[in-house]
Amino acid sequence: MSSAPVKSSIGWTSSDGFFREERLVQLGAPHGVTTRALGNMKDAKLRRTVLQKAGIGGLPLFLPRQVHGTGIEPIENAEPKEAPKADGWIFRRKDVAAGVYAADCLPIFIWERAGAAMGVFHSGWRGTAAGMPEAACAAFRKFYGFGADRLCAAVGPHIGPCCYKVGEDVARKFDAASVRRRSGASYLDLGAEAELRLVRAGIAQENISVCESCTCCESATFYSFRRQKEDCRMMAFCALSHGS
Repeated sequence: MSSAPVKSSIGWTSSDGFFREERLVQLGAPHGVTTRALGNMKDAKLRRTVLQKAGIGGLPLFLPRQVHGTGIEPIENAEPKEAPKADGWIFRRKDVAAGVYAADCLPIFIWERAGAAMGVFHSGWRGTAAGMPEAACAAFRKFYGFGADRLCAAVGPHIGPCCYKVGEDVARKFDAASVRRRSGASYLDLGAEAELRLVRAGIAQENISVCESCTCCESATFYSFRRQKEDCRMMAFCALSHGS
């Protein structure tokens, strides 16, 4: 039986094993970030089940070989070939779905506000420090001519500053406002850093949502590589609405 949506944080709700962003729901774009309830998304059979549950089981799913960089691939046809070494997808086809894996890193969705194009991106501390949020925004102009003033963004569940203790060598790579100091240690707020970078790239702050759920804290809900050190992953996926 379908469970009633539970409010998770501003812009995000959780139900049926998925975290979803309210504006994308309203846009009619199938999407979500999976949870432990749906299993390890490295399992191809479970991935197919997830897409069926999301109503897009008939679409080919594009997944990259993630390298913690800033590479972004456009989806230009509906036939997946060898997975590229990249950390994000951008597309405007309505006959494909795209996804990235995450287990503490940021899953970022960016879309043209009317639903004409969409992208999904994986951004850990290395990718964020290297400029993945900015690269994702730039890709919309590069491939489709959409400026950042036409974009919306949503940052999904990720490890929070409550748990993400980092060394000073890592902390120095980020804006001081994104680093929390406690008991002489540094804790990184990746979500805040991504929001800051997206705003600097030109997306209006009111068009950005950041999920506050921590993948490391909420062990019953999420996989966390930092907590478990296991090769289990959630998946962030999306497709365009057929009505857009």
